[in-house]
Amino acid sequence: MSPARDLAALLAATTLAGCIILPAGDEGVSDQAIVSIVLGETTRAETEARLGSPLFEWRTARVLVYAGGAEAHLFWIAAGPGAIAAGDVALGDHVVLIEYDEDGRIVRIGRAPRPAIAAGYREIIESWRADPLAEPTP
Repeated sequence: MSPARDLAALLAATTLAGCIILPAGDEGVSDQAIVSIVLGETTRAETEARLGSPLFEWRTARVLVYAGGAEAHLFWIAAGPGAIAAGDVALGDHVVLIEYDEDGRIVRIGRAPRPAIAAGYREIIESWRADPLAEPTP
């Protein structure tokens, strides 16, 4: 599903259930922050200290996934008879992929389209890692 369809489905479902939707913004990872990472020198720990916690980490592939550019979120709370649910939907258009080696040093940085759901990160990471000419980050 595309982010627009995710949003439409969420709005339809929450309108019927009765809920609260709160839009929130986040700058995501800026190009300036990415340029400050020195390949082969900057460590994973230093990267997380600068950029915060990643959206996703695939530990066996040693790849961190961050929101790229301006990022929008919708936080929602829905209530029905005897039940309540809450969640967060990210609406950004791309992610920043940061690969680190066995010593924890950053070895590669790139961008990829954001998958519609978190389960899609593995496919995006595998495709990106298999292509040595994947789009480099400035």
